[in-house]
Amino acid sequence: MIFLAGPHGAGKTRSAEIMAAFSFLPIDLGPTLRQIHRQHGAGVNFKDWIERGEVEFGQSFTDDLLINEVKRLREILEGGDPYIDMVIVGSRSARGIEKIKNAVPCMKGRGNHVIFLDAPVNVLWRRYNERENTGLNLSDFHDLLRVDLEMGLDSVRKTADFILWNNDDSRHLERSLKEILFQKLGYG
Repeated sequence: MIFLAGPHGAGKTRSAEIMAAFSFLPIDLGPTLRQIHRQHGAGVNFKDWIERGEVEFGQSFTDDLLINEVKRLREILEGGDPYIDMVIVGSRSARGIEKIKNAVPCMKGRGNHVIFLDAPVNVLWRRYNERENTGLNLSDFHDLLRVDLEMGLDSVRKTADFILWNNDDSRHLERSLKEILFQKLGYG
């Protein structure tokens, strides 16, 4: 599996879209968890659902739900779908990535790898505001980045197999991903 990690606006979703064109199955953890909530949340808002789940089932409640979904999708891949591997998008904690790595066997004997995407703060901020259609000021965006760090994003960066600097050139992003996937990791 390939894990795409990085701060808000780093280009994880765009990278997953590029990788999907190369026959990777993208699994975006945030939307996946929200889908699970819609199916099983019983009318409780998302935040309260998570808090209740953590009280009832432990701090790894959301990790466990996501692991079950990744396992389910992996079984589909093993059934002969045309995907060459999965790309897991959006984990902001090294602990969460390790839990998934330890719980879900690698595809076709391949290892697990983390690609950390990053960009200058002003680029991250602009992309976040464009994506969310908001006018979040830079100070509040710094608070959002601080939450990412509290979740352990810095430890993900330190242990990542690859760090990809994603300025504003999508051709450069695609070339860099191709180099990592096909030349360095041997997909093909």
